[in-house]
Amino acid sequence: MQLGLIGIFLLIANLIICNKSPYGILYYLIFSLISPEIKLGSLSLSYNILAFLPVVFYYLTKQRSIVIRNLLMLPIFFGLQSIISTLFSFLDSGLAPNLIALFGVFRFVVSLILLSDIQRMEKHTFHKAFFYVTLINFILSIVQITVPSSVPFFYDLYWKPSMTPLQTSLDLGRFTRAVGTFATPTVLGAYSLISFSIFYFEMRDNKFSYFNIVGVVMSVICGLLALSKIFIIGLPILLLIALFVNLLNLKKCLHINMRFWGLIILIAFLGYIIIGELEEAEIPIKWYLNYILHPLEAFDTRYNSEVGGNLVDLKIVIENNLFIGVGEVMNNNVFVGDSSFFVILYSVGIIGFSFLALYWGIILWLNLRVLKLSSSHFYVLLSLLLIFTGANVFASPLGILASVYAFIPLKDKIKSVIINFDKVRFCLLYTSDAAD
Repeated sequence: MQLGLIGIFLLIANLIICNKSPYGILYYLIFSLISPEIKLGSLSLSYNILAFLPVVFYYLTKQRSIVIRNLLMLPIFFGLQSIISTLFSFLDSGLAPNLIALFGVFRFVVSLILLSDIQRMEKHTFHKAFFYVTLINFILSIVQITVPSSVPFFYDLYWKPSMTPLQTSLDLGRFTRAVGTFATPTVLGAYSLISFSIFYFEMRDNKFSYFNIVGVVMSVICGLLALSKIFIIGLPILLLIALFVNLLNLKKCLHINMRFWGLIILIAFLGYIIIGELEEAEIPIKWYLNYILHPLEAFDTRYNSEVGGNLVDLKIVIENNLFIGVGEVMNNNVFVGDSSFFVILYSVGIIGFSFLALYWGIILWLNLRVLKLSSSHFYVLLSLLLIFTGANVFASPLGILASVYAFIPLKDKIKSVIINFDKVRFCLLYTSDAAD
């Protein structure tokens, strides 16, 4: 009960931040990454569900205006398509709407809109937030792997019916893979890859500081302790793409000093120690590392019908509803997850998928054009797209944060519409007085 109240304290802190600064929505997403489940009696809710409406409402009451970038019409169209597809499935097949999933789409669109006012949201704010979230996950991951008796504690903090990894760890009596604050190693691996992209590529842009060094080291350790295919395969792919981009002269070849090589050696040494320790603890890390040389085998557990891939049934539904999808509906016969690309196609078909694909594609291309000024934004979005192949995080707080971070250098390159709340209030008051 007492642990469940942590989320309530975070909500109060979030509302105070909304009152004192324009960063209320950003901290809502950050708190969603670290908050335990909020448990009041038999009621259990995630922070990102319970806190969203209070934080957004209070945030809007404190702002004089909001800025909507024109590019955000694409996610808005995606949201509308999701509603249309859901309604069509309900009328045609009688499938009940999944209100939680619809809420997730609504949160995704609204958060992107509110955070698009990047004039007041510099990237340093994101760096600090990701650093402290990484630090918390770094500490918790080490505790989870080294202290078997900690399993019941983390189970009480983060368990909900969808958290199978926590239930498995409780049954085993220990963690075989770190879960951090995410209750699942998959999302911890996804977070670690995005965090690594921020700190590593900021450092590559000659911002060599202890802040970035520590961020890189903690991200790598968290990703390895999670034993996540997303991180283990995604990291070398990301670095190979960066090398290829440099060879194409789209970015100046950077002078890498001895400190940088020292960091690479340190990370390799730490990785060697971690691999040895996990092997001694009978945790099959080398089995996961084997996917680096055979990355396509990682897709078998999802897409290969011969080995019972869990997305095979989802593929069949997508093929039968290719253009507009089935919306956000309750369908217990189909597992919906493990890949953002498949989940989007399942929900809104090719039409809705094209809206988000165009949105991310434009941001990626515009970031590529300003790569010489700052590269971390480009590689964070690229990391997110890589993650989409193995995890459904596009509308999660982590996915929203990564999308918004990639948007930052484009703040002066995209036209926008400003909604001034003072004028809206004036019009409402004027209309009311005229009616009297």
